[in-house]
Amino acid sequence: MEIISIWKAILLGAVQGASEFLPISSSGHLVIFQQWLGLGKEGEFLLAFDVALHFGTLVAVLYYFREDLRLLILSVLKPGMPVEKKGEADFAPQDARRIALYLILGTLPAVFVGLTFKSFFEMLFADTFSASFCIMITGGLLWWTRKFAQGGIGFDRMTQKHSWCIGIAQAVAILPGISRSGSTMVAGLFLGLRPEVVAQFSFLLSIPAIAGAVILEIPHLMALTWGALLPILFGTLASFFVGYASIRWLLGIIQRGHLHYFAWYLWIFGAVAFISQI
Repeated sequence: MEIISIWKAILLGAVQGASEFLPISSSGHLVIFQQWLGLGKEGEFLLAFDVALHFGTLVAVLYYFREDLRLLILSVLKPGMPVEKKGEADFAPQDARRIALYLILGTLPAVFVGLTFKSFFEMLFADTFSASFCIMITGGLLWWTRKFAQGGIGFDRMTQKHSWCIGIAQAVAILPGISRSGSTMVAGLFLGLRPEVVAQFSFLLSIPAIAGAVILEIPHLMALTWGALLPILFGTLASFFVGYASIRWLLGIIQRGHLHYFAWYLWIFGAVAFISQI
């Protein structure tokens, strides 16, 4: 079983934490960085390590939006009862149940695509060529947002059409190198949603997506030895803290309309990764 050093674990944890929420593709970055660090593309440890890193980012988004999630959960479990708004959610308490439904609808396309084409996507996760190419495509999508006018649709006017379209964008982002946060935010901005609404809905939509990925791969954790726990712990902590900071940073960036700035990084990083494989 291949076990990585603690510094490599921290580095990969930081990469996962930043790229899961910033529009730069966590899957693409992990594939490429693992290859650059000389790690095998397969193996029980690396599979379990990826699960742990995703768990760290899952805890980060759950903690950041804990009050908003409380509002959503109570609106479903106790419909009709007045719920006090304590968080910074842009949706009003009376809209919470509808937004919870939209989050479920937006998750379905990724569930269908992920389960139907699971073996195909697993094959792509070992292909750094396709990951680097898709990273450059993500850069093009983000650059496109320069032409979008400032949207005015808030949660109060959001419809099922918005949730389905954003959900389809998330399904496409299963491809390694296509950013989940980037594609969902581009879709929402294109549909005229306000930037802060797009960002919050995208982050909330990431919760079932990340949780599903963690649950599906939990069996790989059973193969771990005690010697593997320390690097996994440090990597998970790194993914949590960097992920939490990335959420705060990106919320400010998208509100200022600067999402396209990431395109330059993606084009350079993707090109370097692609050339390094030749």
